[in-house]
Amino acid sequence: MRGCADSPALADLKAANGIVLLVAAADVVAGADSLCDAVLGEDWRTVDPYNLADDVTPDTLSAALEWICGRVQSLPPEVRDVAIAKLDAWCDVNAWIDSQSSVEAIATAVAFVPEVEDLVADEIAARHIPKDMIGDSLASSEHTQLHYELTRRLAAMPVAQREAVMAALHVHIGKYGEE
Repeated sequence: MRGCADSPALADLKAANGIVLLVAAADVVAGADSLCDAVLGEDWRTVDPYNLADDVTPDTLSAALEWICGRVQSLPPEVRDVAIAKLDAWCDVNAWIDSQSSVEAIATAVAFVPEVEDLVADEIAARHIPKDMIGDSLASSEHTQLHYELTRRLAAMPVAQREAVMAALHVHIGKYGEE
């Protein structure tokens, strides 16, 4: 079976993103969600991706990533290219989210951007709070869930739309971020 080293793009993703690539694969590669459950525990979706690395050995992570790379490499070329692009987008979006000022500012920004506002709409309605307070009202597990949902949503968008939505989010993050 071919692995990460057989594809420069996958090798680069593995080297740069490690645990995030594993988590991204749960959305992109058939069977990777079960692999994540086995390697990271069934509650892995409640933990920030970077904190997941604390609970997995480097050898286990490497083996899991090789399995993912092998699955991707076995796809027909046109499907493989799409899968690699999706994995890359997922990792890029995750890194962008992590680079922002605070989880509270991100959650508040989400409430103001039409393409993603539905990700927090139920919480706003349930809490009867103004949009500009949503970030401060979420529990840490809700911020983690939003992180995954926002990453998934943005990564699935065409590049131009993703960049426009991220730019709109960035404007609102600037308004509600830490000073």
